[in-house]
Amino acid sequence: MGSGFTIKSDTCGQYNSIPCVKLEIPYIPPMNPYNYIIPILLLSACGGSRFSSEHFEFARERDNIPFKADIKIVPDEVDDRMVYYCRNGVYNGRQVVYKGVSSRSLIRAAYKTSYPRMIWNVDVPDHQTIAEIIVPEPDDDLLQKAFVDAVESTFEISMTKETRTLSVLELRKREGADITLKKVDASRIRWTPINGRIDGVGITLHMLSIILETVMDTQPVFSSGSDAQRYEIDLVWEAGNIKSLNDALHDMGLEVVAIEKPVKMVVIDAAQKDQAMNGRFLDDYGNQYDINDSLFTQMPHGRFHLVEWHRSDQFVIARNDSSNSSDPGLWTRIDWISFSDMGPYTWGFCFTAYRAPDKDAARATSAPDRTNPRTGCNGYPFSRMRPAEAM
Repeated sequence: MGSGFTIKSDTCGQYNSIPCVKLEIPYIPPMNPYNYIIPILLLSACGGSRFSSEHFEFARERDNIPFKADIKIVPDEVDDRMVYYCRNGVYNGRQVVYKGVSSRSLIRAAYKTSYPRMIWNVDVPDHQTIAEIIVPEPDDDLLQKAFVDAVESTFEISMTKETRTLSVLELRKREGADITLKKVDASRIRWTPINGRIDGVGITLHMLSIILETVMDTQPVFSSGSDAQRYEIDLVWEAGNIKSLNDALHDMGLEVVAIEKPVKMVVIDAAQKDQAMNGRFLDDYGNQYDINDSLFTQMPHGRFHLVEWHRSDQFVIARNDSSNSSDPGLWTRIDWISFSDMGPYTWGFCFTAYRAPDKDAARATSAPDRTNPRTGCNGYPFSRMRPAEAM
């Protein structure tokens, strides 16, 4: 699989007294520098570094699953084994799996950013989670989209970007000094990022700045210049003390300096809910509906429990109620479309799938043809909806 990130078993036990074994995560090419942050986020998601070789079997078990995008909130009281899976991730181009990672760390990973570059305009409770994202074939863009869609649906959030001028740290070579770090030509990259110590091989200064930012978790850190040389690094400082960090860097011919710099920030907001689908409605044939965020009721007997909203793609995944006369307990995908010139009808829906065996199969169903509302719903028209008087 090429190069990889490695955590050495000897350093893990040495630094935090919790046993761990080698963790190798496939190397992600540096197209986006924050690709390097993702493995570190796994390590900073919760306390300690507990790994076992059996924990990586979950990757092999999912080899034959074509598609899955599922995030569960782990109950506050979980067994040790569930917590023991904390911070394991698999990146092979078609799957991402996290177990025991906090909600906010999962969101950061999905958006490929760090906490100092995020603005939270919505309160996301920081529970532990289990996330399984699988796409049919290695495709970074598809995998990322599935990951983001699952995060936004689960936590009902949306993301925008804006640039703000912030006080940041810049990692640079000290004026008049030589870099004293040992140069290496490493085929593998490894580090043990613990606040107060970074021990690694094959790390460029640019990568070191990103590791520092994520480990310190207080403000963005940039590097000056474009030095592509890889080094062996053993950096120890007093956690939370910039002077101590600079003292340690000084001996290496480096320093961090506070500067003002424009920073691209990730802004997290509450998702804008589509109010068009909330309320009581009549369709073309006079059938009555009562719809809210969790239940789609088709009078008199059809009830569909809405469990996974994909608002940007205008569909929702639902579980058929066990008392439904048709396909009880199976899964449905409901796609919708807005109308602007069909008054009194304001929107329409399509049961794109209605007897899927599970929600993954329902989600994977091809979207209807919204460009042709008359025949775009599996060869039939979308059901047009208009507001109803009190029923």
